[in-house]
Amino acid sequence: MTIDEVSKKFNLTKDTLRYWERIGLLPEIQRNQSGYRDYDEHAVNWVYYIMVLRKAGMSIESLSEFVKLLREGDQTIAARKSLFIEQRDALIERRDNINKTLRYLVPGDLGCGFWPNFSHFIVDLIMQATLFDHNRNWYRKKLKEEVDICQCNRAIHRYHQGLSRSGVH
Repeated sequence: MTIDEVSKKFNLTKDTLRYWERIGLLPEIQRNQSGYRDYDEHAVNWVYYIMVLRKAGMSIESLSEFVKLLREGDQTIAARKSLFIEQRDALIERRDNINKTLRYLVPGDLGCGFWPNFSHFIVDLIMQATLFDHNRNWYRKKLKEEVDICQCNRAIHRYHQGLSRSGVH
């Protein structure tokens, strides 16, 4: 495969591929008769592997260390495993921080002070769903995405109780 094909396949820039090759993250890429890079299956697999590790947040320095250890052989398995465990722990911490942020942004969570009238918001959405019957499923889906299902059910129940009392069906 040419550098252009690999670049498109993995949505990476050609400069990134050249850089990874230059700093030793990729094995030596063979050249064709015209002097252009010719990525074989082994090299393409390495591109994928490095790309996955970068997306997992592994730094270039850690990747370089990993590749260096890998080239030293089986006696470095423990050190390589340690690098992956460190990266996994960093990813878990990042995930936990993202989840905390998401919990803060989800309406109705404890400690989230900027949604005091949220139940009114739910009732308004349900009223719109009732008034525009063809959009009912969209609104209900939207409600399920945005609120806890119990909170949604309570709001629907309160709304239907209001409709029953007013004689609207």
